[in-house]
Amino acid sequence: MFSFIVPCYNCSNTIQAFFDSIVKNSGSASYEMVFVDDGSTDDTIDCLERIKTNNPDINIKIVSQTNLGPGSARNNGLSHSSGEFVVFLDSDDCVNPGFLSLLQNGVLYDFCFSSYRRITGNNKNKKTIVRSDFVIGESSIRLLSDFICGKVYISLWNSVFSKAIIDKHNIRFKDGCYVGEDVLFILEYLSYCDRVHYVDSLSYDYYFDLTKSEKRLLDDFTASVESSIYWPVYLDFKKRELSDCVLSFEKNKFPIFAIVQLTILAGRTKGYKDFKNRLTEMRSLLSWVEKADSAYIGKRQYAKLRLLYNLLRVFPALFYFVSKRRWRR
Repeated sequence: MFSFIVPCYNCSNTIQAFFDSIVKNSGSASYEMVFVDDGSTDDTIDCLERIKTNNPDINIKIVSQTNLGPGSARNNGLSHSSGEFVVFLDSDDCVNPGFLSLLQNGVLYDFCFSSYRRITGNNKNKKTIVRSDFVIGESSIRLLSDFICGKVYISLWNSVFSKAIIDKHNIRFKDGCYVGEDVLFILEYLSYCDRVHYVDSLSYDYYFDLTKSEKRLLDDFTASVESSIYWPVYLDFKKRELSDCVLSFEKNKFPIFAIVQLTILAGRTKGYKDFKNRLTEMRSLLSWVEKADSAYIGKRQYAKLRLLYNLLRVFPALFYFVSKRRWRR
């Protein structure tokens, strides 16, 4: 049986369409739905109760908590789930016909994922996100390394997870983390998998709010790689001697993270003088950018990273104004 875990926050306008897409595209799969209301202030709870009353043949659980964020809500959902396999879904999205294929294959592997479609701009801009070069039988460590390097697109909602692996290693979402908590969960989970699989089907429509995402990034600025949410994962992988993954962090993830943080610094500061003063605190970020390797990043992205880095070193004022415009709220 599958447990579909769904954090809900002020989603009264979207929850019915989301639920209908699940019923329509899950076929004969056995599943339960665990809705976790994260302190909604609208009539989300009433909508959930109505859905449960109108669908007595579906095992629906409704859990309520104070507003603690989606990570905490998913942890709560895990504690109330009873399925052998877990799928994390968002209440403002929809699943597609390919969702059934994902479920059917998901029971055969430690981890299974598919392509999805990202929709922005009032449903006008649609982009299918795929991993077309995935090789059947590819090792989980190779997949994990590619995920760290951004060569493969994995999200919570286009994936099937084994509850046994989650419970065995006590994998949970980081409390109080609103940016990247899903990535941390996936990184830790994949590091314990043996058999992974890609399903070449479109399983999910993800409605993406670019403005909110960029605001969260600005608010989540950190002054060093060592204080980032990814650092403990890196240290754990290093301790466990997952060398390919460690190198992917050192030569791709952290250099890119560092240059992004430097551009965010420009977006957060009030003026160039303030940026210049703060820049002296960021020398560790600069040292990480220098470790970038085109073999891990790719030639085009590496060239862009080096351009920004050289711009910062030679023409910091120009770097500031370019970055400021990029992160203008």
